[in-house]
Amino acid sequence: MTIRLLRTLVAIADNKTFSAAADTVHVTHAAVSQQMRALEADLGLTLFNRSTRTPELTPVAHEVVAQARKLISDYDNLVPSVLADGGLSGVLKFGALGTTLTGLTPQAMAVFKGRFPRVGLHIRPGLTGALLVDIERGDLDAAIITKPHLMPVGIAFRPLTEEPMQLIAAIEESEMTPCGCSQPSHTSVSIVVRFFAP
Repeated sequence: MTIRLLRTLVAIADNKTFSAAADTVHVTHAAVSQQMRALEADLGLTLFNRSTRTPELTPVAHEVVAQARKLISDYDNLVPSVLADGGLSGVLKFGALGTTLTGLTPQAMAVFKGRFPRVGLHIRPGLTGALLVDIERGDLDAAIITKPHLMPVGIAFRPLTEEPMQLIAAIEESEMTPCGCSQPSHTSVSIVVRFFAP
């Protein structure tokens, strides 16, 4: 049984025919018929009296429809009920490179707080290696870091932005950068989040 099958059943109840229900749920008449056979098999119930020209809901089907409406409503409201009003709460332990603390991190945190005002933020500055270790240990939930050469298992890396890096040197220094290139290099700034397997 799936939400899709329940939506089709409710569409049949509302529209009185398989053809009208098919239009409502954007499938063919044959697909509606097949879905309802599958739903009947899943539930072990006869939902339609098929002896009439247009299949009619059985009394037990009317009860199933009433419960299906509640399930569909709950399903459709699951995420909005948690997020729409900033429903997330708790404390986010967040690490950030020191160089991001005057630009990227405050901007990102302002957007986050605007969307989730009941979430407290604890921001810890650090270097990429140390912040990754803190995420692995569970001491941090996420961090803004530069891309490491090796990513620890169980941690996802998502690029956020790229920032140009410039070399500042005394006039008597050569025009070449320490890396031997004449062009400024770029570094990626990213967020790392640890995902826990269920």
